Amino acid sequence: VAKECPQSAKPPSGSRSGARGSSDVSPLNREKKQRLSSASVGGQTVAKQLKNSRQKSTNGWRTVGLPFEKEVFTVGEETLAMRKCFEGIHRDRDVIRVRDTVLLKSGPRKKTLPYVAK
Repeated sequence: VAKECPQSAKPPSGSRSGARGSSDVSPLNREKKQRLSSASVGGQTVAKQLKNSRQKSTNGWRTVGLPFEKEVFTVGEETLAMRKCFEGIHRDRDVIRVRDTVLLKSGPRKKTLPYVAK
């Protein structure tokens, strides 16, 4: 006589009974998410941005020095934009600092011209 497996009490995977779909959210979880995404300021509820936990992809480059705010020129925009800047970046033994000029590969093909960046 075979023993009954405790997992057999679960409904089949194709069954919707007892299984939660991605759209099913318990009222407690919904309230918790709303509290996390809003803050009360002066009696009014104000939406608060949640910080993205993923770091920006930098292809292995790390910043050098402390961050500071500076107005920078961006191609395609008429006005200067405030950006977080650093003294430089480094990867392995390579260091690029402010005022350096670098030759960037602009594409995978040999025909594509490189781009001079300052």
